[in-house]
Amino acid sequence: MNSRRVYRNILVCCFAAALCGSVGVTSLAFAQFGLPKLPKLPKVKKSDAPQKKNENIGPMPELTKIEPDSAPPGGGGQIVLTGSNFSVGTSLRITCHDQRVTIGDFKVESPTRAVAHITIASGATEGPCELALEQRPTTKDASGEITASPGGTVEVVQVKTATFSISKSSPLPISVSVIYLGEGDMQFMDLMMKMQKSMQGSWGDSGKPLLVLSHDQFKLVQGDKTVFSEPASNVKEVGQMSMQGQSTGIFRIVCKNGKIYNFMEGQGNSKGEAYRIVKSTLGK
Repeated sequence: MNSRRVYRNILVCCFAAALCGSVGVTSLAFAQFGLPKLPKLPKVKKSDAPQKKNENIGPMPELTKIEPDSAPPGGGGQIVLTGSNFSVGTSLRITCHDQRVTIGDFKVESPTRAVAHITIASGATEGPCELALEQRPTTKDASGEITASPGGTVEVVQVKTATFSISKSSPLPISVSVIYLGEGDMQFMDLMMKMQKSMQGSWGDSGKPLLVLSHDQFKLVQGDKTVFSEPASNVKEVGQMSMQGQSTGIFRIVCKNGKIYNFMEGQGNSKGEAYRIVKSTLGK
């Protein structure tokens, strides 16, 4: 029994000696080769930590009404949004039969009112559309003014309390790209000469002419200038010039007061497209 105890004590002493030797070698290594001690990492102060950007989505916007609540195929114009919690980060999304409506010049005028200019494709199908509000994070600048934040997550809210649709009976006007050939009962050769002159750029750079149509009136607009305007009730007939049964792209609007306005379809229209839109909208 005593011999076992003596043997165990010898093993403990040997292990302790080996451990001391290892520590000593390490110390010698530091002394001999001048190895630097590992520096202590400084504690990060709260003031030194990266600050999170002052972003705040705030209350989500709500849309309760759109006026007018419809637009015709090929039409467009200004719509007014009424709701709550509108901010600089708010925007509108309109999807009609899987096609996104083009929205430009969206402006929030107050937390309860916003205005936007929309454009509908000429081939859009009549029917209801889906509405959604998008809200981007906002932040305060140095002056305290709230502005839209360039980053952050965009929140999307599906709108159920307001409706919008594509309808030919909408009060919004339709704009058709045209070339104005002149007024009067012009004959074929006169129209051809006028057309050649117009194609050479006689309109200049003051803006492409548009024939703006609604159920109340039609007018020719070039840039900021209205060339002429007539009430829709004055329209007697909308006719087109054809050759061997094919459309030439030339059409005219005959008024009850004797005036005749002659047009050629503008760039981007297929032959007969503008004529069909004008005839359908004016009901003649």
